[in-house]
Amino acid sequence: MIRTRTAAVLAAAALMFTGCGGGSDDDASGEDSACEAVFAQAAEAGDMADSQADLHPAFSECQDVAEFAAAASKYPQVLDGTDPGVWISNQCAYEPELDGTPVCEDAAG
Repeated sequence: MIRTRTAAVLAAAALMFTGCGGGSDDDASGEDSACEAVFAQAAEAGDMADSQADLHPAFSECQDVAEFAAAASKYPQVLDGTDPGVWISNQCAYEPELDGTPVCEDAAG
């Protein structure tokens, strides 16, 4: 009886620590990519931060529009419901310092 309970507790603990399924878009170490790290920092900054300026590093850290959009979906509060494609388009059009970044280059096609 005690062995059965111990086995059940160990099985439950293993499930709790390993999760219930599905993979992750994170790298093998389980850490955010550099692109996602920019979004994580912007998410931690809160509502009073300048989200536009906070995300400017993402235009260099993200390799392309798809990676930017994936990070935005992982941290949706950062863009506050704005479509990532619209955000990218506006930032690339009106922020000259973003010219030549991987995201703006990819968006330009």
